[in-house]
Amino acid sequence: MATPTSSGGSGASDIATDETDRLIASDKVHGTAVYNRAGERLGDVHNFMVDKRSGQVAYAVMSFGGFLGLGQSYHPLPWKVLSYDPRMAGYVVDLSREKLQEAPSFAASDTPIWSGTYADRIDAYYDRPDRPREEEAVDAAIDESFPASDPPPWTSDTGTGRPR
Repeated sequence: MATPTSSGGSGASDIATDETDRLIASDKVHGTAVYNRAGERLGDVHNFMVDKRSGQVAYAVMSFGGFLGLGQSYHPLPWKVLSYDPRMAGYVVDLSREKLQEAPSFAASDTPIWSGTYADRIDAYYDRPDRPREEEAVDAAIDESFPASDPPPWTSDTGTGRPR
């Protein structure tokens, strides 16, 4: 029996391999529009950065501005500041264009070194108290029985999980 390779099937037994109601393949995220709450298109998802230890997406790198690739900048956004809006078929963030222009960013020719210092700068700008600051806290908080998309409850001791 062949397994369908896309979610375009019409039968009840079709298995979606690129998108479900809660999951989406990484290649489908690339190019997805990012809007602010006013409905203004800010850019597109260029790629995302995955934490190697937890398996969780840490940042979406959004392409911003420019024309035909010239003058374009890339803005790492903490993954948790994006929410998917099916009506817009894109991600929505609580950011104005002005706040985004002042955010940590880089040009394609000046790719940053993703060090703890760089991540701290991004997190501080977006005020993300849920991101652990020490690798030991991440290791201690990871419960291998949960899938990577289902973090443990948030605790103030480790700063991990989802705040309630």
